[in-house]
Amino acid sequence: MALTETTVIDSIKVVHQYNIEVEEKTTISRDGVEVTTTTHRKVLVPGSLDKNEALVPLDISGEDPSVQAICNAAWTTSTLAAYTTYLKSLPPRDLALEAELAAKSS
Repeated sequence: MALTETTVIDSIKVVHQYNIEVEEKTTISRDGVEVTTTTHRKVLVPGSLDKNEALVPLDISGEDPSVQAICNAAWTTSTLAAYTTYLKSLPPRDLALEAELAAKSS
C-alpha cells in the first residue's frame, strides 16, 4: 500500500487588475487510486508601500516558474504605478493591512 501525494498548480488568474490568484490542487493516492483531493488558494499582490510610500515589490522568487511568468506579465510598469497610486489613496490603517497581506503571501 503505497501512498503518494502530488501537488500541481491547477489555475492562475489575474483578478481585479493587480491580484494574482493561484490555486494548488493536492491529490493523495493509494496504489494509484485517488483517495482525496484538497485545494489551496492564495492571492499575490504586487507589493506594499514602505514608510516613504515607495512600492516594495513582492518577492516571487520562491513561486513556481509559471506563477512568476504570469506575475511578471501582469505587473507591468504602468500596472505597478496604478497599484502604488491605489495604495496611497487608502486610509493609513488599510496601508498597514496591505503590508500585512503582502508579507503573508510571500
